[in-house]
Amino acid sequence: MTERGGAERGPVLLVDDRPDTLAALESILGGAGCVCRRATTAQIALSLAHTQSPKVVVARLELAPMSGLDLLRELRRLSPPTRVILTADALGIATAITCMNEGADAVVLEPMTNPDKLLAAVDDAFAFLDRWNRLFVELQTLRGISL
Repeated sequence: MTERGGAERGPVLLVDDRPDTLAALESILGGAGCVCRRATTAQIALSLAHTQSPKVVVARLELAPMSGLDLLRELRRLSPPTRVILTADALGIATAITCMNEGADAVVLEPMTNPDKLLAAVDDAFAFLDRWNRLFVELQTLRGISL
């Protein structure tokens, strides 16, 4: 999860209503160099997204009362550059397709038993942001706009 120069990547906002799962996610991603923040509801996650501007959000699909899919929709509306990865304990094909159509960057099944898939999804999200930032700087340079 660290950039080639060894810098930390983050913030990553972890959203799950199960404290033990939040701790495990933080251990997995923190051990890979991510700076993590925690939220136990989608509403808290939206509040933190406003104040802390996470680059990546990893959210449980089965949250209540506001679901992870609803959180994804709100984050896409409020902060389109934020990358969103949804996690689920079980998932049907129709739900997975809906998540991707709504803008999820990835859907990871059983992240505790598949930490490599979670790490790969987060790494892909940061790689996307790195490419986007490079293109943004290049566009500004071409237009003669200074940062």
